[in-house]
Amino acid sequence: ESSNIGKLNKQVLLQLVAENNIVMSDIISKLGVHERFDVAWREAKYGELWDYLRTELEIESRFETLDMKLDLVQGNLKYILQLHQ
Repeated sequence: ESSNIGKLNKQVLLQLVAENNIVMSDIISKLGVHERFDVAWREAKYGELWDYLRTELEIESRFETLDMKLDLVQGNLKYILQLHQ
């Protein structure tokens, strides 16, 4: 297993770390996981629907799980990078 780590070059590892960060940024900005849309603020019924769907689809817990997994990937990549230095 450690011989496979040695085959990865530093540039590839840095790119993987960057891609990990991009995935998290895209999820937050493009999907709007942490924000409520304007129409939900203006109309109470849409706000209630927004809250209901977030609960029903388990958006928060799914995001937290994804965040944890991406943090794990990022931590592993940083560790592997340190081994290369």
